[in-house]
Amino acid sequence: ACQDHFDEPDMGEAPVATLEANTTLAEFKEMVWQTSDNYCEQVYTKEWYEAKKNGQEPTEAMKTDGTHIVVKGRVVSSDYAGNCFKYIVLQDGTASLNFSIDSYNLYLTYRRGQEILVDLTGMHAGKYRGLEQVGFPSYNSSINGNETSFMGPQIFRRHMQLNGFPNLAEIDTVTINSISELGVTPAELRKWQSQLIRINNVAFVKDDVPTLSEYHSSGVSHNIQDAEGNTIAIRTSGYANFWNMMVPEGRGDIVALLGYYATIGQSGAWQLTLLDAASVMNFGNPTVPSGSQGNP
Repeated sequence: ACQDHFDEPDMGEAPVATLEANTTLAEFKEMVWQTSDNYCEQVYTKEWYEAKKNGQEPTEAMKTDGTHIVVKGRVVSSDYAGNCFKYIVLQDGTASLNFSIDSYNLYLTYRRGQEILVDLTGMHAGKYRGLEQVGFPSYNSSINGNETSFMGPQIFRRHMQLNGFPNLAEIDTVTINSISELGVTPAELRKWQSQLIRINNVAFVKDDVPTLSEYHSSGVSHNIQDAEGNTIAIRTSGYANFWNMMVPEGRGDIVALLGYYATIGQSGAWQLTLLDAASVMNFGNPTVPSGSQGNP
């Protein structure tokens, strides 16, 4: 009972997906893109979208009979710290896409760095307050129509397959040099929405809340400012396990998911969501690009 020479844990065999991706996330986002900030529609076959793109009238049969749209990507989000609420984000190098799932503790199954393949045909996709995502329709009387909300976890399980073990080294954190890089044309929205980004050498703009959030609040927004004076909001939930972290002094670096939120009837804006407390780093010793005043 006192020996401590334990065997190595049995990790089991890595899951192997049988699905094969035939569409990038960027291609899919362009397929289902609409200008409206709130909508939700069923995803059809590749033939249906190709006919529509070519100016033809898609047939009713094309909705289900044809090539299913299959994407793959690695999980770059995590709800472990409680700040990412009921969603995962997949990234494939061309774009990132939010999957809105009505479940807690998603990180236990969909860990960061895990590759997932998803058969999107038969699922639903659209936008919620301007953010493009896969989910399920939810009626909103304010717009007299559907918006994209949470899908049941069983829906996602039926359409997805895990592939291999999680590999954090495969996650690509996109560094942006200036907040001004984030445009709002349709192409730029599709490119940047839900990306895991890093912004270096930023400072928090002083306000009346000394912590990142307030206990059990729906969320508190702070602004950060880059070296050029551009600002972007960071929203932190009062249920995150780092809600009481003090807003840091000086300048530092931020890693966060890039979201987008549009109030009904108004224009939208970019906003950031931290994964955890470690996403706020190097304050007092920020990373500055070579060739700048701070790093000649």
